[in-house]
Amino acid sequence: MASIAWFTVLINAAAAAVLALAAVLLYVVFYAIVLERRSWQNIIWGGLSGCMPVLIGGAAVTGSLEWAPVVLFLVIFFWTPAYYWPLSIQFRTDYTRAGVPMLPVVAGEIVVDRQVVLYTAATIATTLLLVPVAGTGWFYAGLVAAAGAWFLRDALRLYRRAPSRVRASRLR
Repeated sequence: MASIAWFTVLINAAAAAVLALAAVLLYVVFYAIVLERRSWQNIIWGGLSGCMPVLIGGAAVTGSLEWAPVVLFLVIFFWTPAYYWPLSIQFRTDYTRAGVPMLPVVAGEIVVDRQVVLYTAATIATTLLLVPVAGTGWFYAGLVAAAGAWFLRDALRLYRRAPSRVRASRLR
C-alpha cells in the first residue's frame, strides 16, 4: 500500500492512485484469492489486472483518463488470452494435476481454439483502433495489420487442425 500513498502524494490522487489501488485489489483479492483456482476465466481477470499499468501510466502523465491508454489497455486485455490459452494447452496435464481450471482443462481444445481466434480478432481490431485514437499513422497501421494477419493465420491454423504442443507454442 506504500505505492498507493506514493502515487497520492507525488503523482495524483484522482487518477493514478485510484487506478493503482484498483489494480492491487483486482489482482490480489479478486484474481489471486477468488478466481485463480475457481474459474476458467482466471486468465481473463488476471489479464485485466495486468493491463492496469497502461491506465495508471496514462493517468499519471495526463492527470486524467484519455482514450489512447484505454485502447492500449484493450489491446493488452484481448491479447492476453489469445497468447496464453495456446500455451496452456501444452500444460493442460499440469493444470489438471494442480487443480487449476484453465480453459483447456474444463472445455477442451476446440473451445480453446475458437476463443483464441475470437480474442485474436479483437486484438487486431483494437490495435488498428489506435490509428484514429492515438494518431499513430499509416506506418503503424500497415505494420500492425501485417502482424495481426500473421497472428490470425496461426490462430486459424490452430482452430482448423487438432492442436499439437508444437503448433500451440507458435502463438507465444
